[in-house]
Amino acid sequence: MKILFICTGNTCRSPMAEGILKAKLSDSSLSASADQVKVYSAGTCAFAGEPASAESISVCREAGIDISGHQSQPIDPELIAEADFILAMESHHKRVADSISPGDSNKILLLTQLAGEENSQGVIDPIGGTIDQYRDTFQQISSLLDMALKNLATQD
Repeated sequence: MKILFICTGNTCRSPMAEGILKAKLSDSSLSASADQVKVYSAGTCAFAGEPASAESISVCREAGIDISGHQSQPIDPELIAEADFILAMESHHKRVADSISPGDSNKILLLTQLAGEENSQGVIDPIGGTIDQYRDTFQQISSLLDMALKNLATQD
């Protein structure tokens, strides 16, 4: 299974989501899944090769997750085609991915949708905010991923 997270610049939310999910999958109870899942991220307005934001790196480090080697990449048709699930942070990211690859719209979801929060506006962008706003975003993504993993497990 291949999971692609998308946000705007691929320097805050999607790298955090990528790091969090990789950490959750490498947890001992899910270790068999870690070898079977590729997790990666991209941005709808990303420049290639940018590092994750200092705040994202710091907040992830507080949780024992290292995203310091992250390099941003723009979303493209190949990344979309490769993914089994594309998890967007906000509805406009979903629309961009849909427009790039309309034939793949069935696998493009909001992260909040996969977590069962149908009426959510998505994950708010912390860019330019305080470290506490980044922590809030980290916690929101982590909680959403916990719910999403439970939902995926019940579909097996």
